[in-house]
Amino acid sequence: MEHFIPDISKEIEQYATETVFNRTPDMIATEINSIKSQTRIMVLCNSIEIGRRLVEAKEMLPHGEWGKWLETSVDYSQSTANNLMRIFEEYGATQLSLFGSEAKSQAIGSLSYTQAVALLGVPADEREKFIEEHDIDNMSTRELQQAIKERDQAIKAKEESDKKLQDANRAAEELKKAQQQAKQEIDKLQTSLAEAKTAGNEDKIEKLKAELEEADAQLLHANEEIDDLNKQLISKPVDVQAAAVVDKLPEEIENELAELRQLKQNRQIEKYSDCFKVLVADFRQLLTSLAEIEQADPGTGEKYKHATLELISQMSARL
Repeated sequence: MEHFIPDISKEIEQYATETVFNRTPDMIATEINSIKSQTRIMVLCNSIEIGRRLVEAKEMLPHGEWGKWLETSVDYSQSTANNLMRIFEEYGATQLSLFGSEAKSQAIGSLSYTQAVALLGVPADEREKFIEEHDIDNMSTRELQQAIKERDQAIKAKEESDKKLQDANRAAEELKKAQQQAKQEIDKLQTSLAEAKTAGNEDKIEKLKAELEEADAQLLHANEEIDDLNKQLISKPVDVQAAAVVDKLPEEIENELAELRQLKQNRQIEKYSDCFKVLVADFRQLLTSLAEIEQADPGTGEKYKHATLELISQMSARL
């Protein structure tokens, strides 16, 4: 189907018959702008028709003859021919009418050739919306190309942000699992330790205490990783357009972190209590030994007493 070329012969005839005295600069400007608009449409229409015929010719030519035919027959470079064929495929393959009341897209129908080429960089299903959102008529080709570039950059940034958000959520879930496993292991070890203390099994008590320290270290490592992840999200929030900025971990994970921190604190208090009891028992034994030494040799006992006081003084200073 050939595109309809507007007939402006009546306007030319009217221009020829009008007297100079009846014409005004505003009238002339209106006519010029009308001709410019029609010329723009005709150029795009003819570009579509040229593209249609280039596609037809390329299908007929043997392999390897396309570039030579373009140069010798129509004086086109391959890049120009590619643009014209893409214009046909994108704007004319569905027999789009660019003129009159039958136009399917007024926005696309008013494009210039250079605008149509530039807009090939926008997907077909998004092109008309892009045109409607930008003042295409008052944009230079460079400005239009920049707007398309900014659109592409925004889409790429959003895709990267979405990926970062997905990675952060995945990491948070993995850390949550590690915390839960550490918590379960600590609960199990605490139960076994209580049973060993009740039974008075000193060897098992020492073994379980060592395992608890290792479990505490694993829990501390998981907590530190979650703290680091949280700090990263706060200091460098994921920038996602039309979505809430992630500035903290999900509430469920935050609650779990708080619970595990409390568990860790309880374990530290229990460890301190054990150490304090050992310290008191050992100090009592030290006093007993010191008294026995003083009774056997007062001079040596006095020397050890001063050494003990010096140690206590240093310990007090460190507190």
